[in-house]
Amino acid sequence: MFRVGLRPDVIITDNVMPGQVQGLDLARIARELSPDISGLIISGYPDDVHSRIGGSEREIKVLSKPFRKSALLEAIRLVAQKQD
Repeated sequence: MFRVGLRPDVIITDNVMPGQVQGLDLARIARELSPDISGLIISGYPDDVHSRIGGSEREIKVLSKPFRKSALLEAIRLVAQKQD
């Protein structure tokens, strides 16, 4: 989708996905193609994700499962604010 010009403000992905590209991989790819994009990774294993995030990726937020809708909305608001 990025290759055809889609440029969302925020990318939200689960950390564990089917196939070889996992959530953090997807966030990294998205930021290579669109450096201003904010990332939100949802994970049942947040410590694993935090241990693999480094450098400029520290702007990628991790939301631990389970979570309430209000926590998701707040996380989206926080990562979207970085765009402004």
